[in-house]
Amino acid sequence: MGVTKIFQSAFFLSITIATNRIVPKEMRSSMNGFGGSGAGAAKALGPIVAGYWMAICLSWDDANNEHDRSLLIGAAAAYSGIGSLAFVVALNLQMLEHTS
Repeated sequence: MGVTKIFQSAFFLSITIATNRIVPKEMRSSMNGFGGSGAGAAKALGPIVAGYWMAICLSWDDANNEHDRSLLIGAAAAYSGIGSLAFVVALNLQMLEHTS
């Protein structure tokens, strides 16, 4: 748990530094407030969305099937979805970096 918090604080620090370089000086305080609100919302809604996504993916169950593979397929679908979302976010950040 401690390692997660270390990387989490490093992540939010780097995002704050990156956005402060993009935004004009007179708008930095507004951007930092907006960024703090977004970070708080992500911390609050992230576990809810991830839990709901996992519940949906892992509930694909066929009760009449002897060789049920829903856990394997559901977990693969859940982690693929989360990985795809992370890839899209990383790609957008790369594009943002190249345009500024």
